[in-house]
Amino acid sequence: MPSERGYYGSFVAAAKVEATQRLGRGLETVEILDLLDLQDNDRVLEVGSNMGYMAGRMQRRAGCEIVGHDTNPSDLVLKTAQKRAKAGQRPDSGEVTFSRQTVEEANYPDGHFTKFVASHVLEHFEDPTEFLNEAKRITTENATIVFAVPQEKYLGQRSPDHKMLFRKIEELEALLAQHGLEVIDSRVREEEHSIVVATRKIKEDK
Repeated sequence: MPSERGYYGSFVAAAKVEATQRLGRGLETVEILDLLDLQDNDRVLEVGSNMGYMAGRMQRRAGCEIVGHDTNPSDLVLKTAQKRAKAGQRPDSGEVTFSRQTVEEANYPDGHFTKFVASHVLEHFEDPTEFLNEAKRITTENATIVFAVPQEKYLGQRSPDHKMLFRKIEELEALLAQHGLEVIDSRVREEEHSIVVATRKIKEDK
């Protein structure tokens, strides 16, 4: 079973996640959007889309195509995300869709997305190799791939569902480099206990 499936399995859990996004991680969201630098011709994949809050913020930034993935099995979570996307449509908006599949299950073609974002997802993996390899496979050569993780020197003891702990940005950078991703920009939000990095695929020597 792909390892990003099923960490938050109810509407109540999803609502708590969104409350944290809005109230506790607002600056982090701004940093993510800044690093993504969305353009109208982008195709964006968001992993951990929850009830569509981040997708809605992206939708207001540019008329790009957005696909959100979240494995929460709640029908209400999926319907809420879809309803919000429909309400946020403008004449110049791109298509916004959501899926409960894992990214691996969706089996996208190689190089399909120009932007990729996973906010507070990586820390839930015991081994993120499959996930990171898939992120590289389905993105374009020069795609911007953004990750946000909690800074665990503050939160680790209170987050038993976190399998990997990132106490400083260098630990996240090292993990990503091991999987063929180089950090091109990074932001640490001490006040929100978060680390945000933008990466690109390391080009292999031919």
